[in-house]
This record gives sequence, C-alpha cells and structure tokens, in this order.
Amino acid sequence: IFNLSEDGELYNLSNFAQFTISLTTMPVVEETEPMDRRVEFFEADSLLEVILQYNPQVDTFIDIEPHFVAFNNQSWSESKLVSITAVNDDMFNAKQLSIEIAVIIATLDARYAQLNIDPIWIYLWDDDIPLIEPEERDMFALDARLLNAIIIIGALCSCFCLLYARGRYRKYIEWRQHHELKFDQLQPEDLVADHSSSDFELDS
Repeated sequence: IFNLSEDGELYNLSNFAQFTISLTTMPVVEETEPMDRRVEFFEADSLLEVILQYNPQVDTFIDIEPHFVAFNNQSWSESKLVSITAVNDDMFNAKQLSIEIAVIIATLDARYAQLNIDPIWIYLWDDDIPLIEPEERDMFALDARLLNAIIIIGALCSCFCLLYARGRYRKYIEWRQHHELKFDQLQPEDLVADHSSSDFELDS
C-alpha cells in the first residue's frame, strides 16, 4: 500500500515511491515441458516475468516504470526496482483516488506459477480544488428555489393587498354616495353654526 500526494506536499506525503521485486530461488524450466503450455514472455531469455497489470487510464494519474520485470539465468538473483510517480496536473480528479495494480507471474516453474500475490494499492491524494464543491452546488440550488418561492409569495400578497384596498375604497365611495356627504364643500362657518344650535337646544 502506497499513499502519495499529487504535488508531493499535501498531508506531508511524497509524490514518489519505489519497491523491489526479487526471487528467493532460480526458476527451473523442464525441457520436456509440452509446447502448448509454453508461456509467451516479453523477453526471449526470460525464466520468469512479473507483470504489473492495471487500467490504462491509470497512466493519467501515475507513471509506473517499468511495467514488467524479467528474470533470466544471469539476473534471477538481482532485485528489480519499480518506481511510481504521481502526475501533478491542474485538474481535480477526486479528493482520494484508489488505484489497484494486479501482480501477474508468467513462468513455467510451478513453484512460482502457483503463487497468489495480493494486488498493490496506491492511494493518490489530489491537491487541486474543484471549482464548486458538491455541497456548495446543492446550497446554491436550494437558495434559488427559496428565492423563486419568495418572489411568488410576494406577488400573491401584493395582488391580495391591492384587491383588498380596492374593495375598501369602493365601500367608502358607496357609503359617501348613500349619505350624500360632501366633506370637501363644508365651510368652517357651517360647522360653528351647527355646534351653536346644538348647544342652544341642550340649554333649553
């Protein structure tokens, strides 16, 4: 398991890692091995090859060199070095990207051919920031819905208030017409006279 950061600084993680592949014993190939069981190697003199198999899209995120290592009669005791380097781009892919690399052994030696090796896992942390986080997009969408609802409710309230005011005004006009009141034509002297007559009648 390797934890890498894209820029080599995020979470104090490096963007580079290495591991070695080595054999404990020399692979043995029987000369009497049937031809239909022969293995196709990348290199003609190989006795055993370890192939790192993964999705081709992984090359967008990391560089793995080499993709396979070969062991022959002369090099079987040597350790093979594999390097992994994160690709630092300006694109946000995922906060954490999980990459699985399968380890395939190609050989005619039954001791190695029967080995079941666990896959290699690489966890790549992206230092790029998305333009809009999913939570922010949801928040903006919610605000837009609330704003539309507020506008609709405000328009309905305005219409209701306008209709109510018009109804009250019509009732007021009808009341004035019914009682034939013309307040704008009354003179101050008329008001004084009315009050005097009222007081006189009360005194008598």
